[in-house]
Amino acid sequence: MLVTLLLMAAMNVAVPNVCLFAKDVFGMKDQQIANLMIFSLIFSALAAFGAGRVSDKLGPKRTLLATLVLWVVAIVAVTLAWAPWVLFVAQPLLYLALGASFALGPVLLIALSPSEKITEFMGFCVMVGNVATVVGPAIVALLLGVFGGLGMGSYRIAMSSFAVAMVLGVFLLLRIPDARTPDAST
Repeated sequence: MLVTLLLMAAMNVAVPNVCLFAKDVFGMKDQQIANLMIFSLIFSALAAFGAGRVSDKLGPKRTLLATLVLWVVAIVAVTLAWAPWVLFVAQPLLYLALGASFALGPVLLIALSPSEKITEFMGFCVMVGNVATVVGPAIVALLLGVFGGLGMGSYRIAMSSFAVAMVLGVFLLLRIPDARTPDAST
């Protein structure tokens, strides 16, 4: 559940914070940000479908690990962005990772759960997701408050904290058994 808390806290905040980042760091206008989000949403839908197919072949743990690496790459790209156009590359990567994560999380949870406890584990997962909805923004607010004297640099520090959470999630996920093997029939 700690893996879920870390990942959900970062996911719930990373995507919407790119919009704030675009506005406050690069001065993008609302219409530009809306266009960026609409463009990026297409990638999320494609990733949700594609991740399920890849998970059928590689297994949910390996696919989720690859997705977490994508999260880290995308978050680092946003953090280091030097121009608004970089966000048109980085944010679709974030949305790819978002769509894949939402598709893979339940699959891995079901693969790891004893059949008689799936409902209970799903309930815990929802509860942890709700806690993450509070924890993620609280961490961002704390970082922006502590590093506010750095101006726009405080946004980069807050964004980089999401990558740290994802890296921690990778290390924790590596310790979880791969309960479901890839589909050998294909």
